[in-house]
Amino acid sequence: MSINSSTKKFQQGDSAYDLLVKCLEDSIANVSVDEVYHHHSHKFKISGDKYLGGCPFHDSKSGTSFSITASNKLFYCHGCSFGGSPVEYLHSLKVGRWEKPRGKDFVDTVRELASLAGVSFPEQKLSSEQIERARKWERRRSLLQAASEICQQILWSDRGIEARQYLTDARGISEAGIKDLGLGFFFGYNDIVRDLQDRGFELDEIKSFGLKALEGYITYPWLDANSRPLTIYGRWHSQTPPPGKPKTIALPGKSTKRSPLYLDRALKDCHSEIVLVEGINDAAVAQSLGLTNVCAYVAASCSSEQIETLKRKGIEKVILCGDPDKAGDNGTASNLNRMILRGISVYIAPKLTNNLDPDEFILNYGLEVWQEHINNAEHGFRWQAKRLIQQCGTNTDGAIEKLTKLAVSWTNGIPSPLQKELDTFFWSEIDQHTGAISSGILKNSLNQLGTQQQNNLYSINDTAITEFDGAEELKLEIRNLIEVGTSDSDLEIAIPELARQYDRSPRDLRRLFKAIEIETDRDEDRDLRDHEINNLLKISKEDIQLDAYIPLKLADPLAKLAVYLGVNNASLLTTLLTVSASLLPINTNLKLIEATNFYAYPILYSGICAESGSGKLPLIKVFINPLSQLQQEEEARYQEKMKVYEEEYRQWKKSKDTEIDAPVRPKPPREYIVTDATSEAIACIQNNQPNNGFLGHFDELTALIDRITECLQRGQRC
Repeated sequence: MSINSSTKKFQQGDSAYDLLVKCLEDSIANVSVDEVYHHHSHKFKISGDKYLGGCPFHDSKSGTSFSITASNKLFYCHGCSFGGSPVEYLHSLKVGRWEKPRGKDFVDTVRELASLAGVSFPEQKLSSEQIERARKWERRRSLLQAASEICQQILWSDRGIEARQYLTDARGISEAGIKDLGLGFFFGYNDIVRDLQDRGFELDEIKSFGLKALEGYITYPWLDANSRPLTIYGRWHSQTPPPGKPKTIALPGKSTKRSPLYLDRALKDCHSEIVLVEGINDAAVAQSLGLTNVCAYVAASCSSEQIETLKRKGIEKVILCGDPDKAGDNGTASNLNRMILRGISVYIAPKLTNNLDPDEFILNYGLEVWQEHINNAEHGFRWQAKRLIQQCGTNTDGAIEKLTKLAVSWTNGIPSPLQKELDTFFWSEIDQHTGAISSGILKNSLNQLGTQQQNNLYSINDTAITEFDGAEELKLEIRNLIEVGTSDSDLEIAIPELARQYDRSPRDLRRLFKAIEIETDRDEDRDLRDHEINNLLKISKEDIQLDAYIPLKLADPLAKLAVYLGVNNASLLTTLLTVSASLLPINTNLKLIEATNFYAYPILYSGICAESGSGKLPLIKVFINPLSQLQQEEEARYQEKMKVYEEEYRQWKKSKDTEIDAPVRPKPPREYIVTDATSEAIACIQNNQPNNGFLGHFDELTALIDRITECLQRGQRC
């Protein structure tokens, strides 16, 4: 695909309707809750994202019947069954009762709100139809907010049990994550309609928004960049929907996905760099685990409106992590092409292993591996260069010429602020595979296409990719100096001598020496790792007989389990022994050689090393899940004891009888398993349970070792 300056870009519509809607949205985004909701009856109490207070039009006995969601500034009065946006609120205060403004009243209220927010009000003439469309668009937001809240209540009722289990068990979103993301369950259309009518919405407007299509779907509220409702996205509440029902669905409407899903959460956490994924559950799982920079476009690729929103909201860098299939690659290419035209720096994450989608990858390998994967993203220009190289090949002069022509065509029209990145990542990759810049093939392509980029491209030829006579011989001499271990004092003599010999500056040679030294170290490390991995792989091919180590009654079913999980017997036995050792009493001795009375304490350090997707985690879970269950039961017993203790302590304090001893606080619950702990925390656990052991399970050995190394380097305990 060629990129050029004539490619169509999304622009804010210039109709009077578009300007009125934009003015309203900007005004609500730029005004505070206190500036809008200022009636003396409120006397707000703040609870999280909610403002709770009294109502202007009825006597609230609790003083909390009137509520505002601070993030989107929508309100609802439970006593009056009326809700809406700042427009309905300001108008109602003027007329002395709850009322939805229409026509001129609606426009006047938007003008008042714009004045409060310091936003310019468009003075273009508006038709009655345009005003009504703008009013309905704002009213739609209020209805979406109300419907989402009703669906959340249903999800946490008995009617939502199956949907909750699907989200937690099949989709990997914790209950806390479900609540944080405001997920719900649309079940019982007629009941939901009645609830919406009770909240002041008319039947015709409820039907006009197409809510009935969501029946049976888990609901994902989709908010704009300012946390105001755009649409509701649905996902069927079990793995397979019934015939005729799509797996996913979205409410109809124009521009209802104009902001990437969860961009508002990224902006709240001040991210100027985000990760964009394809699927709604990909982003939901990431967000539920605290990765607030992960957003979703939920389509084959981003819409032009979504890209414009990213640009307008100051997103400087996007890392694309599409699904690992052809459609995902095509979507990534489309996103790259259009984002760079808007001056957004784009990086592409490596293709996910084992054809996993992002949510599956995160749940299988954990947050640290995910972050490492994202950190390995390559610049979009380099990714595109490799794509063109793969498409054309470089094995013939004709292929190279075709490649360079396509490369020049693709880069035509890229904004000038990105030219430096283009030189560094795109053209350097092309030249590395073709030598086109040095050989002059590229110059011919530039002349044929009549582009104006020649000076920019040849700036590379003058700097980073310059080749000179004797360059390879110089590099060889430097490698020899490194391999023989030349001392620093000898280098001070050798570097200037080489600089004179090859007509280079000593400074440049020192930089080259450092670069080659780093490359040499990296190669040596790679060779060492390869050797160690090969040794491990050899060991992995040698398995054991379980009945040689454990009773046959236990060995038989475990051998079958190993076959089922696709792991070897040694891995299974290692895990079993380590978990079992954690359950033995502290003073247990393992007698190793009876004749010499040689024994050891059952403190086992073990690790399972294998390639990704080889079944490590399922194997470990077989043995640690019972420990987790024991710990939950222990925690539940502790909580019950604490309730009794707190009541006894309250009664003791109340009695003021000095002859009665204070009740004894229950001991902390036994810890069966820890997944992340400092040495201080481990010491605390040991102190609390001197007669019991516990299991330390660390999912990523590299992360554990790195953390220990960092502590040791700082002179700290770890």
